[in-house]
Amino acid sequence: MPASLRPTRENPIPTRRLIGELPIATPQSAADEIPATATLLVSGFGGVGYPKLVPEAIAAGPDRELTVVSGGGVGGEIDTQLIESGDMRRRYPFQTRPSSRTAINHGELAFHDRHISQLADEVRAGGLRHGFSGETIAVIEAVAIGEEWLIPSTSIGHTPAFVAAADRLIVEVNRSQPRELARVHDVYLRDLPPQRAAIPLPEPTDRIGSPVVEFAPDQLAAVVETDRPDDPYEFRDPGATDREIAANLRAFLSAELDRNPVLADSLCLQFGVGSLGNALMSAVTELNIGDRELVYFGEVVQDGLLDMLDSGQLRGASATSLALSEDGQRRLFDDIGRYADDIVLRPGDISNAPSLINRFGVVGINSAVEVDLYGNVNATHLNGTHVVNGIGGGGDFARNCRLGVIALPATAGDGDISRIVPMASHVDHTEHDVSVILTEHGVADLRGKSPRERAAAIIDIAGPESRDELAAYRDQAESGQDAGNTPHDLDEALSWHQRRWCPPRHRWWNPGELPRGHNPADSARDLRESKTEAEPHRGQWSRLRFPTPRYQPLVMWLRYSVWNAQRARSKCHYRLHVKYNFCVFGNCYRGVSLELLGHGRLPMSYPEYDARNHGDQCSDTGEARDCIRCRLFGGHAISVSLLGSRGIVISLVGGSHSDHRGHQEQEHSGYDDYSAQNWFCPNLPVGV
Repeated sequence: MPASLRPTRENPIPTRRLIGELPIATPQSAADEIPATATLLVSGFGGVGYPKLVPEAIAAGPDRELTVVSGGGVGGEIDTQLIESGDMRRRYPFQTRPSSRTAINHGELAFHDRHISQLADEVRAGGLRHGFSGETIAVIEAVAIGEEWLIPSTSIGHTPAFVAAADRLIVEVNRSQPRELARVHDVYLRDLPPQRAAIPLPEPTDRIGSPVVEFAPDQLAAVVETDRPDDPYEFRDPGATDREIAANLRAFLSAELDRNPVLADSLCLQFGVGSLGNALMSAVTELNIGDRELVYFGEVVQDGLLDMLDSGQLRGASATSLALSEDGQRRLFDDIGRYADDIVLRPGDISNAPSLINRFGVVGINSAVEVDLYGNVNATHLNGTHVVNGIGGGGDFARNCRLGVIALPATAGDGDISRIVPMASHVDHTEHDVSVILTEHGVADLRGKSPRERAAAIIDIAGPESRDELAAYRDQAESGQDAGNTPHDLDEALSWHQRRWCPPRHRWWNPGELPRGHNPADSARDLRESKTEAEPHRGQWSRLRFPTPRYQPLVMWLRYSVWNAQRARSKCHYRLHVKYNFCVFGNCYRGVSLELLGHGRLPMSYPEYDARNHGDQCSDTGEARDCIRCRLFGGHAISVSLLGSRGIVISLVGGSHSDHRGHQEQEHSGYDDYSAQNWFCPNLPVGV
């Protein structure tokens, strides 16, 4: 092939999409090149630039056992179809689709999460050796290809490293994307240590590589043509909370520009991918930065960056992916000549390189699932157990940028769930990596603060409905005999997670609406209703509030869990945990708890268990029975009626005593002011 046909930095746009003698194949014949056991290294980042037809053909073909590695999020052809077909058995290191998330959280798909900056070396140097199996095949999307090179499409991600590590290469050439994308690519493949040199990038938007990814001619196994567009990113419209967070970010940055010498000459920003990050970019467009240069050095170009480029405020943007909406893609493709002067895409180990993040003084702005009182951040898991997406590049920027900001709403679940918690249920960024946390309620600048001072600052930006409870937790933890530098009450801290991530509110009946006992004729109807309500939320936590005329406040939490329900229909395990705090005439009692454990199906009827008479009756033999564990404080007791599959009635019975502790039988002689109150909750169906 003539050297003149090879794209260069000076002449990046190829004359044709297919140049030279290439092994053209159909999607099915290309899929046939992949053996029954293999490791696929697929292009794609931010949900764009991923192969589409070949993964789809794999899913439609014979059964395989595949390990799939991508640089970032990819489309449903990979993370839905390959999982539903049963072909994907292991996934590295990031995913965004409900199918992959569900399979991982059910233990059906092995998942290993890594920092984006480290993945290229992990693949090339064998750091993921345990999960790699069979032949390693790179499946890459491109806008053009020659006999020894290809031009990536809407993302680069880890494509250069994947191609370098692969035994064979399959390329999808996508005609729906312009060849002019070559103008934004800056491919630079680093040597492996210990021969590695410093990255020769003096400024964030300079170029040091070429538009092409090189490969050995004998690597190329198949070239497939497609015209299927990316499944574009969908950004929700900013809500009131997003706008309030953006206003707080703008106020913080405005003050920081005046006091931080790192920002004296320029402001270099990074935003996490997603709707909130896209919305926060609007805060910067209204920021007065004086004569400073404003540049972006991060992972993804989102629609908000196009707006900033259009306004002339942003000098340039360096990233690894064009994670744009459908409208954003149209804007870029229609005027790519203009945008190519200001946008540069690099491999993920360059866009996220710790040395460059540090050198450019990046202000990193990312989001999270929750933060705790001392500044530890959970960015990936619900309730410490269920992965959401993955850490992505958030850890690269939080750890290495000069100013790390975590921006998140103070609550989730329509305000019912505090995202500020005593102790993070899973830690992705430690307190040592985070400088500032902000919500719609304000800014907590944690720099230079001790743990106790950080706790006070973070409580101030929590949701108003949670501040008293968080302050009470802090006071309780600090009052311990050996509170230490970072005070915690572990039992109470973990209880926050035992009541948080929840199904929709269940109905509660006030006293008098439901008799003690139940009408068997209603069982079938109520079972159908509870199945419908509970099934999508199996195994999650519920925080429930209900009216109490004499006890203020009274909060109850119920957990329903069914383990392995689909695999062991006749022997399911279930767990019900009840805990409440209450105050009577100014005297507050904490820690009243009741737990029911069971094995097997729920019988259709149960006797009434009363906490006063069954203080702690529980068998560890695993037999098919229920047990009750109670801790009673302040002369109060719980009575529980189990109504078979229909539900339970819980009665709080108050007494005149306030000095009883432990599992003691209570003597209740003073019911004059504390009449019993009953509540009913439909039970989660068990064994269905």
